[in-house]
Amino acid sequence: MNFAYCLCPSLAVANQDVDSFDELAMSVISKKANIILDDYNILMDQYSNLLTDQNVQSFDFFERLLSRHQNRIIKSEYTPDEDLNNNVPPEVVLDITTKTKTTRAKYIICTNDELYSDLEDDVFQNRVSVITPQDEICSAYPDFRVHITPARLKKQVAFSLRSMADRDIYRSASEDECNDQVRDLLNNAGYLVHDQTRRGVSDRGYSAGEIDLMVLCGNQPYAIIEAMIVTSVNRAYIHTHINKSLTKYDNIGLRDFYILVYYRGANFDDFSNRYFDYVSTLTTLNGNSESPVSLAEYAISPPVFTGYREINSIGFRRGVQINCTHMIIDQGN
Repeated sequence: MNFAYCLCPSLAVANQDVDSFDELAMSVISKKANIILDDYNILMDQYSNLLTDQNVQSFDFFERLLSRHQNRIIKSEYTPDEDLNNNVPPEVVLDITTKTKTTRAKYIICTNDELYSDLEDDVFQNRVSVITPQDEICSAYPDFRVHITPARLKKQVAFSLRSMADRDIYRSASEDECNDQVRDLLNNAGYLVHDQTRRGVSDRGYSAGEIDLMVLCGNQPYAIIEAMIVTSVNRAYIHTHINKSLTKYDNIGLRDFYILVYYRGANFDDFSNRYFDYVSTLTTLNGNSESPVSLAEYAISPPVFTGYREINSIGFRRGVQINCTHMIIDQGN
């Protein structure tokens, strides 16, 4: 098992439980995973400075632990190009982790993943996961856990959908062919996406439903993408797709849903406004009577792209917030 973990110095800052730092290191080693260090002792010096300020025995124990398990240490090829002045910022921790060779997955454990929010692009592109001590150490899943943030995923889904606007072939393509383009572009961007996944129940309730696209994180469901081809605001047809996506396909409480609307009519602006007027009346979805969804706060995006609009809504299932984004692309002639 080649999981590698870098312990962010934030775990050893003042007002933290110093024992938790040692316990995390022991947990990583007990799971036969690797601990990331660097040849220049940048991380070790930072651990020493922070831990010994609170409890000199804490760092001594950490050193002895590493000494007994040298085979669990993996060194980064990171080379500092500046004086860190006894401070190791998140970007350096990420750089150290990125330049560590491992065949499976690389993680940064920190006190709060918001510390790395400004580095989301680099975290994602380098296939590093930022987790906290509350997350699972060493996933049993064979695929690495891709770091997903709702804002980045939304941006990539929108880009994948808009990529079809300039290709006439998609104006007459089937729904599956359009979905294949979205799936392929998401996969190429580093996401794990499955299509035609059987999950939940079908609209009629006789069998499992078939989700158009499912985005996964470490082989765990993360978001549902449902698509439909329309030529007008067919309320019953639109309601069916939204209802089954948010209620019937999901019984465990996903947070993010995307409705892709391939419009093939003659007046995109008029359709977009009438579509918004209709979906904003959907305040309750009862497809799953035991777990209905309430929707509110609908907002339509300004027409930045002449053939593309977004409608964002916030909902709640069992008191937990969910997000549903409608993405409308003009495929009319």
